[in-house]
Amino acid sequence: MKDIDTQRFVLDCSVAMAWFLPDEITVSTRSLFDGMAESEAWVPSLWRTEMANAMRSAARSGRISLQSASTSLEMLEQLNIQIADDELGQQSSQN
Repeated sequence: MKDIDTQRFVLDCSVAMAWFLPDEITVSTRSLFDGMAESEAWVPSLWRTEMANAMRSAARSGRISLQSASTSLEMLEQLNIQIADDELGQQSSQN
């Protein structure tokens, strides 16, 4: 497996979801999660909404409990995840 540069990277919702869904976690995604203590992840402005929706869907389909979904979202808030400024995010905040 190729080493992942975990200093600074763009985080995708599907990768973050794999950290919390037992049937989706891989060696690579686990390694990335473990490296978050020394990393800075960047996400688009809609990422929090995307994650909340994905967690809700996972809970509704029985893949995780509602409590696990809530705890997972709280855990994500503790990580060094930066929200990128973008035009869509600016438009959303003005409405």
